[in-house]
Amino acid sequence: MDDAPKVKKILNSIFDKVLNKINQKKSGIIWSNGRRGNLDSMNEINQFDIVHLNWINDSFISVKNISKINKPIVWTLHDLWPLTGGCHIPLNCSRFQLECGNCPSLGRSGPNDLSLENLKLKKESYLNKDITWVAPSHFIKSVVSKHTNTPVEKIVVIHNGIDLTPFKNLNTKKENKIPILLFGALNWHVDKNKGASFLEEALFQLKEEGYEFSLKVFGSPKETLFSSRLNYENLGEVSKEDLPKVFSNADSFLFPSMSETFGLMSVEAQASGTPVVCFEGHGAQETVEHHKTGYVSKYKDREDFIHGIRFSIENAKELSNNCKEWVSKNFDREIMITNYKNLYKELHALKS
Repeated sequence: MDDAPKVKKILNSIFDKVLNKINQKKSGIIWSNGRRGNLDSMNEINQFDIVHLNWINDSFISVKNISKINKPIVWTLHDLWPLTGGCHIPLNCSRFQLECGNCPSLGRSGPNDLSLENLKLKKESYLNKDITWVAPSHFIKSVVSKHTNTPVEKIVVIHNGIDLTPFKNLNTKKENKIPILLFGALNWHVDKNKGASFLEEALFQLKEEGYEFSLKVFGSPKETLFSSRLNYENLGEVSKEDLPKVFSNADSFLFPSMSETFGLMSVEAQASGTPVVCFEGHGAQETVEHHKTGYVSKYKDREDFIHGIRFSIENAKELSNNCKEWVSKNFDREIMITNYKNLYKELHALKS
């Protein structure tokens, strides 16, 4: 058996990790390079009529090799990495809209740092190619429009969809004597974009105001400390199968992410009949119908976010009744599949 592909994959992964280790500081921002890739045979890729890229990091395909794709490319933006010098979520940094450099996420930061080199490589490889970008939200469409020379008609909004089957057989939501607030995100303890520190401050203030609630958190290991000032239950890493029930048992799902391309957990919570509180100003806003299925707070406004929590609890029954219908009409996986099929047909027709 030829072990060369396995060895290459390991070496590529090590190369990217070492490059990150040398350059990145502990900023809580996910960062990738895209310098190495395990997918080398572009001849095989170019046999297809359309190439659809999604999340390509962890040495799947290198930035340089994307330039060798000679078929129509569809690229779904699950984050903003394809447009930046390395970060997946730029947060308040807008340097990628120019040329990067002086990257706040790099320990070795300067005018000609790794972020500048990475973005320059992306511009040479694919940012000027004829790519059809799929934005999961109108927010992301506006970012792509500002950042690239892509015509507006080449940026298509297709909301992410979910399989509603696991959510259909949930028991009727029970009324909790003490409202259960739920917060969850993958690795919230290291990814500052998920807003754990903001939420802790907001909930401590809510507690100080005499508001009684029960808090449950999930997505990080059970031993992870969320707060030393609040009583809470850490559910740890919840399985996909158990997630609908966890959502359903809560009275409100708190989603304080600072920036999201979409907001899949927000949709899953509402599919479970649980209203959501989130921020305006990014993709998650489009997943919540304000005052109908939850509350869209002013960005990073603690008082308004607390008001949203109170609103979601005080109107829980009415909001819950709206949630499932909202998700079914807008975020059913079948809607997403149909939209992608139509896009493929349109691109194939243009090519023919």
